[in-house]
Amino acid sequence: MAELQISRGIPGAIAPVIGSLKDRPYRFIDSVKIFDAIRAAIKDEDLRLLPEFGGADQFLSSNFVLAVPTYASAATGALLNTTSRTPAG
Repeated sequence: MAELQISRGIPGAIAPVIGSLKDRPYRFIDSVKIFDAIRAAIKDEDLRLLPEFGGADQFLSSNFVLAVPTYASAATGALLNTTSRTPAG
């Protein structure tokens, strides 16, 4: 996605950097650095004032909460100050 953003000329887009998480053997792209760089390039003050949010896994690190859709939905609703609904089924 970062390479697509660069190819499309998104202001603030940066090359992905592969990192590791503590001493775990897994490698990942640090999406927070990409987000921060793109957000810093936003010139429109109204856009800069919009809340920063996305999927629950972007602000939660609890596997227990993320594994249960109703918990993740409730956490997201609480963060965004919205009414959380229980998924059908």
